[in-house]
Amino acid sequence: MLKRVAAQLPENWQQELKRHYYAWQIRRNRFRTLEQEFQRLGEFVAPGDWAIDVGANVGHYTARLSKLVGPGGRVLALEPVPKTFELLAHNARRFPFANVTLLNFAASDRAAVLGMEVPDVQCGTYLAHVTEKATGLNILSMPLDSLTVPLRVRLVKIDAEGHELLVLGGMTGLLERDRPTLIVEVSSSESVKFLTERGYSVEKMAGSPNCVFRSR
Repeated sequence: MLKRVAAQLPENWQQELKRHYYAWQIRRNRFRTLEQEFQRLGEFVAPGDWAIDVGANVGHYTARLSKLVGPGGRVLALEPVPKTFELLAHNARRFPFANVTLLNFAASDRAAVLGMEVPDVQCGTYLAHVTEKATGLNILSMPLDSLTVPLRVRLVKIDAEGHELLVLGGMTGLLERDRPTLIVEVSSSESVKFLTERGYSVEKMAGSPNCVFRSR
């Protein structure tokens, strides 16, 4: 009911309400997701590690990873949708450690300007996805391998709404160099095949859209 009412407000009012809501959640340690993998992040990273959050949205995974890797580690958080990125940046200022690097582009297999389809406000931005079609919103895509990451990346979380195979195709160098654990929202068997052929085992948790991939 409240979401439907908020959806009738001007967009700048909606954005301001979201800022206050997420700030309230962060202050009260309620800024989290119910995904099972979120609860298990402490198994995959430790203080001092580096991690990448692809499709960071407003920063639930980013916040938890920031806390787990601590001041000696770093989290690279990618979010292509400008309004969502603004909320991510607003939230990151409230994290306990200044160890998050925010990147406003989509991970893919090539550098390009692509369209982004964003659902109506009642759905939020969780279903926003990259498209080759012309839309009213253009975003930049870059392969993760275009980033020169100085230290080993221990974990990559990928939530790309059906774009994950192209994300993986743009990070083959990182996969070979660091053999990170991956949490991937899988939309096709091709993504699983891509990683198993590169020496990864797959773990699917019941009731979750994500798979955990570990280097064998």
